[in-house]
Amino acid sequence: MIAIRFPVMKGSFMSDKLGYTYGSDGKYCYEGSDVLVNKLDLKSYEELNPAKAEAVAKRTEEMLEMDGLSGHYDLKHLKSFHHQLFQDIFDWAGELRTVDISEDVFCKADDIEGYAVQVFLRLENEDYLKGLSVEDLADRLAYYSYEIEKMHPFRCGNFTAMTAFLTQMCRRVGFKYDISGIPEDEIESARKALIEGDQSKLEAVYLKAVSKIPRKK
Repeated sequence: MIAIRFPVMKGSFMSDKLGYTYGSDGKYCYEGSDVLVNKLDLKSYEELNPAKAEAVAKRTEEMLEMDGLSGHYDLKHLKSFHHQLFQDIFDWAGELRTVDISEDVFCKADDIEGYAVQVFLRLENEDYLKGLSVEDLADRLAYYSYEIEKMHPFRCGNFTAMTAFLTQMCRRVGFKYDISGIPEDEIESARKALIEGDQSKLEAVYLKAVSKIPRKK
């Protein structure tokens, strides 16, 4: 079995909001605040973000020791990654969001599962991107990143969970996928452009992040 290397996220890594608007957030946020209710009871993002990054890094290393998470690269599998990474921070780690987010951009909460069936069936029909060139893989990764971002299954932590999910999937088909060396502001800019329908910036990021794993002689 090929050992999997997961990127360890540093700092806050990615914005949880990116300017999005939320519906009723009573389940998720402290009263009168936009800070997410968390197991550490930290009530400012200045405290929560570094604690979250530390917890995610710890669980990422644990995932490395387990050589990844078993599953079929579908919504259930993606939920497993989210739970693994955020279980020390949020009670709802691995659970689908129940509030709507910028309804003109993302799936409504009630539509997530139906949308996911279509996206992951398409991925299965493409044999999980097996046998592609680096260039074609970067293109398809940008496409599926757009679809998963549009799905936006979790209240926060979507990009982090998706990164771990795609890292393992790429390894399965013989590619190294590692964005940990790419500046966070470059990734954030590409992600914002992606949400607006421009996949080219994220595709450029993926061209830097993806490489073919050499065959052992």
